[in-house]
Amino acid sequence: MGLRGVELRRLLRMNLPAMFFNILIAITRIFALKPISRDLDCVEMFSGKATIRDAFRASGGRALGYDITYDPRDNDLNSVTGFCVAVVLTMRLKSRSVQWWATVCSSWVWMSRSTCERSKNRSGGNRQVPCVKSANCQVARMALISALGLSRGTSWGLEQPSSSLMRYSWHVRFLEKVAKILGLSFTDIACDMGAYNADTKKPTKIYAMGGWTQTLARRASMNFQKKKNTTTITRSASGRKQVTGSADLKETQAYTPEFGRAVCRAWQVDQRRSDQMFGPHDDSDTEWEIDYGEKHWEEADLDGVCKRLRVPRRRLIFNVV
Repeated sequence: MGLRGVELRRLLRMNLPAMFFNILIAITRIFALKPISRDLDCVEMFSGKATIRDAFRASGGRALGYDITYDPRDNDLNSVTGFCVAVVLTMRLKSRSVQWWATVCSSWVWMSRSTCERSKNRSGGNRQVPCVKSANCQVARMALISALGLSRGTSWGLEQPSSSLMRYSWHVRFLEKVAKILGLSFTDIACDMGAYNADTKKPTKIYAMGGWTQTLARRASMNFQKKKNTTTITRSASGRKQVTGSADLKETQAYTPEFGRAVCRAWQVDQRRSDQMFGPHDDSDTEWEIDYGEKHWEEADLDGVCKRLRVPRRRLIFNVV
């Protein structure tokens, strides 16, 4: 599978679904004549304007971005080919590298509460709503791919607006459990994008494995003046106030070059790398307390991927010794 023995054992102990391992085998068989090189220092997922990717390149690193605006098929995480491309990019990451996520937040933030019906205790929301089902699939797939990266010793980060409930989803909580088992803190820091020369203050949360993102915790000044209005307030026929996103809201999702450089610098000065990402006994026979089973990964909806790659869904196609 293009994995070292210790990396495979780490993945097995995370209790990931059999179909994910079968997919990994199928993908590496496709590359059998040309093994996947571990040549990337950074992969920026949902990269948009790719400011983090560009910052890594400017500092001499090798980095790639992944975003549906680049390729509607191959960079759509919820598609078959898009998922496979994301797996390949993750397998190209070096042990000393960064995987940064800015997973789509639209159904997780406060403005969509009434439609999506999410809450801290019911983060999955109303799964009958198409955008909720799609978003849950996306986050489940993010968690699977992140687990693959973590097994290889990568640094991991996830950025979300401060009102996003993604942090309370089953699948981000799974990554938090993985962090605990690896002896890492699951850090949760707050910052304002206005402190990085953004057009709006945009309070933000950054989640990471370990403390490498701590220097990103900057706050906008008390005198900060926003340059764009991201909401529109209207009144319904009954007089009820309604808040919707304005035309400028989408533009505020892009990182500024200052933030991209700050992420790159944070990674460069951090010392928790490679073998230090894991405890000294992570390859022992100690049981890992990951109680997620097959049913927890159903939202990843990998049946189509298994069908395309012609691998079984429920049983491993290799023997574990």
